[in-house]
Amino acid sequence: GWNIGNLLRKRRSEACDEKSGFYIGSIARSARKTGDDTGPENFIMMEEEIEYLIVGQGIAGTMLSHFLLRQNKKIKVIDLFHPNSSSNIAAGVVNPVTGRRMAKSWMIDELLPFATQTYRELEKELKVSFLFEQPIYRIFSSEDDKKIWDKKKQDAEYFEYLGDWLPQTDDHIESPYGIGIIKNAMWMDVPVLIRAFREKLLQE
Repeated sequence: GWNIGNLLRKRRSEACDEKSGFYIGSIARSARKTGDDTGPENFIMMEEEIEYLIVGQGIAGTMLSHFLLRQNKKIKVIDLFHPNSSSNIAAGVVNPVTGRRMAKSWMIDELLPFATQTYRELEKELKVSFLFEQPIYRIFSSEDDKKIWDKKKQDAEYFEYLGDWLPQTDDHIESPYGIGIIKNAMWMDVPVLIRAFREKLLQE
């Protein structure tokens, strides 16, 4: 199984870069051994050195680190960089309306404004651009799809998300039943965010 104790011992003797991974601060020097060295229970992090150990710096580890640092918490991050990790190959699509029944994404009315504000603040802080507002074109698969679209478009809960539908607009895309425009959708370049936040952590 995965053993954090072995990982800590392995990392303390390696030069850490984007290819092999990295850690922030000297984890090995801020830990003391207790008893034998067979597992993570034998490493105690000094309270004055660290409050939170974050394993993995994908989108979840990045955002967790961001919010903990905003609260002036002392953190350390361990990450074994892999170019094909889920966050590095994520499409980064923020789609407010999904599924065959064209239902709103879970808590989208609350989460979308919060996420947008948070990511815009991070763009300014990190001096990079990674969040782009971009409508989604949904290809209808039947006349029923258009009927569902037209019905939901009259619902006040969907005013912000469902736009007009168009006839086939591109000879290279087969859409005999038309295309619906989903508004307030976004595309996020996740690797740019992760890379920029990694640089911030390394500098601090």
